Amino acid sequence: MIGDETKTSLRELFASFEVFDFSLHEARRLSEHILYLAPSPEDPFDALTRAVFDLFPEYPPYEGRFTQVLAHLTVADRASLEQLDLIEADLSSGLPILSTARHVSLLAGRDEPQSWRVVEEFPLGD
Repeated sequence: MIGDETKTSLRELFASFEVFDFSLHEARRLSEHILYLAPSPEDPFDALTRAVFDLFPEYPPYEGRFTQVLAHLTVADRASLEQLDLIEADLSSGLPILSTARHVSLLAGRDEPQSWRVVEEFPLGD
């Protein structure tokens, strides 16, 4: 369980970041079986990730499994190559997707595999 003190620290951290516009402009493969959308610009996402890690260095992103953290939106994971090709073709016709980052969502896993729930949302900016 994530306590009130941690949530307060995160709320203060994210309030120090400005709201920003971004686009999901390109479908890419992370591995043979993962398809994701790449954001542009990546820098604000990278800065948010670094700031959280600086605040909680004992909890590195992805439990420290990767030397580089890649800003992305996973679209398909553990799909067959045929499924990924179909999904990518379908997605590509609707790109870019334009959006504005206004808050950061804190997610927690549920008992079922690959199931998440929003625990808290922290607004960006003051």
